[in-house]
Amino acid sequence: MIRLIKKILIFTIIIFFLILYFKKEYFFLKYKNIIVSYANYTGMLLNEVYVNKKIGSNVNNDNIIEVLSIDIGDPINSSSLNNIRKKVNVLPWVKDTKVFLRPFGKIDIVVLEHIPFGVLQYKNNHYLIDEDGFKFKAIKALDFPEIFRLFGNGATLSIKELPPLIQKLSQLNLEVEKIERVDLRRWNFFTKKGFLIKLPNINAINSIDYLYPLNSMDYNNLHSIDLRIENRISLKYNKDQ
Repeated sequence: MIRLIKKILIFTIIIFFLILYFKKEYFFLKYKNIIVSYANYTGMLLNEVYVNKKIGSNVNNDNIIEVLSIDIGDPINSSSLNNIRKKVNVLPWVKDTKVFLRPFGKIDIVVLEHIPFGVLQYKNNHYLIDEDGFKFKAIKALDFPEIFRLFGNGATLSIKELPPLIQKLSQLNLEVEKIERVDLRRWNFFTKKGFLIKLPNINAINSIDYLYPLNSMDYNNLHSIDLRIENRISLKYNKDQ
């Protein structure tokens, strides 16, 4: 009986190896398909890239896909996710990127864009800058005409002072065309109405209050309004030049 069992066992093993030998390609393909299916389910291989732009519309999806240098079916790991973030952050309009690995091999890229605050003029060069004064894109001189031009020595060093000043002037219907930093101390605002506002180096935000009584005046032929001396407004007209 024992001999019979041994013969059956040996015969079974021989048959198994014969099947394995002649069907090795079939079993290999099955094994490969199982591994690929498992990899896809666990997110080990890339199946899809989704770009989610939180702010702005200047980042081009095609540019993002191009800069990734990653193809569908490529393996994904924490190192590649970090590399993806670094590559996307190189694009001019991108301020920061977050990359998430979702189930079934999906990569979710969340892009935060720079918001243009002004155009910095430096010598013959022009740059889009954000509220922190960061130069994120070189542009041509006539690009983005709706955004004010900023110039003067040390202008970006004190750029945090500008938003409340611009907002207060807008309440007086005074749109800003150019802003100049003077002697690293104070600001000159050039309005779209064609005249200049000279602000003091101290309490610049409060000095704008003196303009409220002038809000209904005729600004035609006005050259400048000087607010540098406290409690005093000096008006200069073009005919006085």
